Amino acid sequence: MKQRPETQIDLKKLFFKFVAKWYYFLAALILCVGIAYIYNKIQNPVYAVNATILLENENAGQRGTSELLGVVETQKKVIEVEDQIGLITSFDMIEKAIERLDYGVSYYIVPDAWINTFGDLKVEERISDNYPFKIVLNPEANQLLNTPIYIRILSKNKFQLSVEGGQTTKLYNISTNKTSAEIESPEINKIVTINEPFQDKHLNFKLFLNEGHEEYTGKKFYFEVNNKNNLTKNYQKRLKAKAISRESRIIDLQLESPVVDKDMKFLDTLVSVFTETDLIEKRQTSIKTIEYIQTQLADVSKQLATAENDLTSYRSNRQTDVTVDRMNVYDKIDQFNAEKQQIASRIRTYTDVLNYMERNQDVATNAVPATSGIDSPVIITQVNELANLYQQKQKLLLTLKPDHPSIQPVETEIVSRRRSIISNLREGLAARRQDLRSVEQRIGALYGNINRIPENESQLRNLQQRYEYNDQTRNYLQEKLAEAQILLATNTASKRPVDKAKVGEKTAPKTNAIFLIAILAGLCLPAIGITVADMFDDTIKTKEEVKNATNIPILGMIGHSDGKNAILARTDNYKSSVSESFRSLRVNLQYLVAGTEHKTIGITSSASGEGKTFCAINLSTVLALSGKKTILIDTDLRKPKVASYLGMKNMAGLSSYLIRNSKLDEIVQPTKIKNFDVITSGPTPPNPVELVELDEMRELIMRLKLEYDYIIIDTPPISYVAEYMVLKEYMDANIFVIRANYTRKPVLEMVNELYESKTLHNLSIVLNDINFSEMYGFDYRSKTRGYYQKA
Repeated sequence: MKQRPETQIDLKKLFFKFVAKWYYFLAALILCVGIAYIYNKIQNPVYAVNATILLENENAGQRGTSELLGVVETQKKVIEVEDQIGLITSFDMIEKAIERLDYGVSYYIVPDAWINTFGDLKVEERISDNYPFKIVLNPEANQLLNTPIYIRILSKNKFQLSVEGGQTTKLYNISTNKTSAEIESPEINKIVTINEPFQDKHLNFKLFLNEGHEEYTGKKFYFEVNNKNNLTKNYQKRLKAKAISRESRIIDLQLESPVVDKDMKFLDTLVSVFTETDLIEKRQTSIKTIEYIQTQLADVSKQLATAENDLTSYRSNRQTDVTVDRMNVYDKIDQFNAEKQQIASRIRTYTDVLNYMERNQDVATNAVPATSGIDSPVIITQVNELANLYQQKQKLLLTLKPDHPSIQPVETEIVSRRRSIISNLREGLAARRQDLRSVEQRIGALYGNINRIPENESQLRNLQQRYEYNDQTRNYLQEKLAEAQILLATNTASKRPVDKAKVGEKTAPKTNAIFLIAILAGLCLPAIGITVADMFDDTIKTKEEVKNATNIPILGMIGHSDGKNAILARTDNYKSSVSESFRSLRVNLQYLVAGTEHKTIGITSSASGEGKTFCAINLSTVLALSGKKTILIDTDLRKPKVASYLGMKNMAGLSSYLIRNSKLDEIVQPTKIKNFDVITSGPTPPNPVELVELDEMRELIMRLKLEYDYIIIDTPPISYVAEYMVLKEYMDANIFVIRANYTRKPVLEMVNELYESKTLHNLSIVLNDINFSEMYGFDYRSKTRGYYQKA
């Protein structure tokens, strides 16, 4: 846009007004900087405290053993980092960490700082290890909650206890973790013996002196009793957890802490609780497997003892030998018996798992059976999916109540999956029983073929087979038990700490930024006050002001833009709010010059900087985009701008054509917009008025009318020079550009005289640089931003 000397003059006047009232700035600076200094003194420094933890696969620590044994099935599961972040930042996990720490009491010291002469403005929190005494609360008694309880050490045996009365507080019971209704704190001022309990209906505790308490003589102390739930919520709100990178499995835990020792201990404890919880869950799974195998082993051992007794008794009464021929038959029987044993073992497993599932039908029971011995991949997959559903439900219960709507779909899926498992187990059991009957039929057939074998030999063989079957089953279960016990002994957590908690950078208060804001406020506040008082200027700001001052029709309004970047012929931004404003202007212009085949439009203003060149270029652009062949002539031979706005050369142009140094085809320059050509001003002449009065100017207009639908003429300001009055005879319509918050109201009087005297034909006004947000509300821009976008 054009330079605005008037604005510079206004700014200069405003500057001198500021200088004349320098004492306002001095007072504001002293006040704001003083407040910033006191604020920085009161605030305790806050540091970032960080700890990191590594997430491994869920079977980490036991995978090597399971692969070595190759018996106990373990499904490798990838731990979702987002789920683990939700778990470690859950209320339950943080509460477990706090329960391990002695954070039921917060300790404070009022340092000897000059700022505290005006009250306890600066207070520092300490941990009990760095404090002259330690408070031990009676967990069964009620305690004043979040109320300062002041302590003054009088001697090695006595201390003074004081509580300011009249404060609104509550009573808190540690053992029940419940608070009472709001009460008014009592006023307490008593001398109490150290190491002896202080008992009151509002307080019940003991005070023990720490080593080095003598150095705190004369200091002011107080402590507060914390609500465990509120303390947990506070840590949950402050705790930030995220992966150190997108693909990383290392979680960074961070707290912004004014008491770094306290929060370092908390983070280390939280990581410890997190890893221990994971290990406990793994051990519980292994223990369930061992218990199941032990139950089966006890039953088989009883059956083996019975078979052994029967065999021993039979042998003591009879002596039986088996011939080689008969042994061949029995070998086949042994093979079928071995197959029978395997089938019978599977039947027992299917029966036990089916009974287990049918006994635990309640959806609230997290019943997932062991799948060792199940040979159906479908059932094993369904059991693993059921276990995943229970894990999903447990994660939801960490943050939601059991009756929450989000839990119902999971419970429905659990019921459906359990029914499917039971159905498949029944089908599998029926199939195994059918296999067993088939094998038994084959064994019966073999026995029928050896009817010549004496009965005593057959009985002995049966007893031996029963004994061997139970013995093999027992050995198999003992092997499984040993493997499961090894897995239990070698279980390790799938999470482990990487870095213990450590102190990072200081995060608050940002002293320099606070002082900078204070200085800016000290400069801006008086400047704003002085400027507001000087707001009563005489510039045109709204469409209504134009209507009230003149009867000239308003052709259109152009919204605020950023100058050259809003030149449509250079930006291609044809869907911006500015382009839409000029399209509306084009439509209105067509009504204004209706009936004229070749239209010549003159655009002027009262002074430089009001946007006439900006309007001329953009109006020409939208006319060309609508299919109208358009040419723009820069007749402002004194301060031409068209060439610089469009990035064109200005060696030859209107001035060189009027003095016959250039031909028409030499001065017409095309733009990248189809149907849009430009004639720049050319070299600056010494006599602009005389040039535009030449017949060559009339000839130029006539020739251009034969070739173009629209001729847009960018003329000099009408207030300063006479060229426009010379050029007005060529105009079919005249547009006067007014810039909001720039053009002064007296200009309208001059334009109104030209309109009423009919000096200018077909005159209308364009109101440029309108701030629609101020006219139609603050959210106007946000509501239209999505509509006006780049193509």
